[in-house]
Amino acid sequence: MQSTNFTDYKSPEQIAEATRQAVRETADGADAYTAGVAHAAGPSRRGARQVMDDLRARGREWREQGGHYVSDRPVRSMVMAAAGGAAVTTLMLAALRGSRR
Repeated sequence: MQSTNFTDYKSPEQIAEATRQAVRETADGADAYTAGVAHAAGPSRRGARQVMDDLRARGREWREQGGHYVSDRPVRSMVMAAAGGAAVTTLMLAALRGSRR
């Protein structure tokens, strides 16, 4: 069992900033990915390019909304992030256990 080290305590503001930074990095990665997909589609695929542009715009909007949510509710955001991480870990462990059989 891991002990709690109270010297590593982070304030809600520090937690909120770290979460905002993670959201920004994730959104930047998504922007780069969609730009690459749109570029690979080429000029003959205008429909695909429009879809990628729409997705990129929606991603920017979600990033902004997420930043506001984290600023307004830093503790709740961290709890939700921890719960999401636990859920993903549980799913990954279940998948690994299933593949061993």
